[in-house]
Amino acid sequence: MQTMPTFNDETFHELYSFPDEFIIPYLVWHRWGYIWVRDDDYYLHASKLASGIIPFMESRDLLSYGDSAIKKLHETLLENPEGFEVTFGTISKFKGVRELIAHLVGAEERWYGHTQGKPPAARYEDNAALTMDGLFGDWQLRRDRLKEFYFGLDSAELTAPISVKLAYREEPVPMTPKQIVYQVINHQLYHTGQISMALQQASIDPPNFDYVLYLCH
Repeated sequence: MQTMPTFNDETFHELYSFPDEFIIPYLVWHRWGYIWVRDDDYYLHASKLASGIIPFMESRDLLSYGDSAIKKLHETLLENPEGFEVTFGTISKFKGVRELIAHLVGAEERWYGHTQGKPPAARYEDNAALTMDGLFGDWQLRRDRLKEFYFGLDSAELTAPISVKLAYREEPVPMTPKQIVYQVINHQLYHTGQISMALQQASIDPPNFDYVLYLCH
């Protein structure tokens, strides 16, 4: 087992200067195992418990992992086309697999809009593609656009805050492009988890989105 380095609060940031290309989250090791931390305030707090810190996922890798998950989902639905129209009981307004995928496409479109300072006025979900190929094609176009924007940034631009106005919050939220990428992929995984459960309830074996399997390929 790898021995974790030790540090204290005074030497924490001196010992661990986080490279620009790393994105949250990080895994922090302490005596109870690994915990998630998200920003500098948590780094300082966690350092009182931790004996080491490991950068968990770099931004480009995070996007590549997200692409892999989209591909797996598309392949599963192509093999089980009935799964595309599976619905399930929920208090959410998105009550089926197709609706959840449309929401993921729409959300990614809006987050890209925030990076440009002009979120789309219309919601994609209200006029989404109705076919599987149409939805996944639209998703790929939006993912490619986000990656083109993100990969074109320099190190200063990657950490420059963008003012994000959310519909359910009065005050804008400052977010860096890195944090927006994390939000996009985190949101994707949240809803693909719902899709996996819906497919299981329909007796369809869902894709395995484990990160370690992405690494194996």
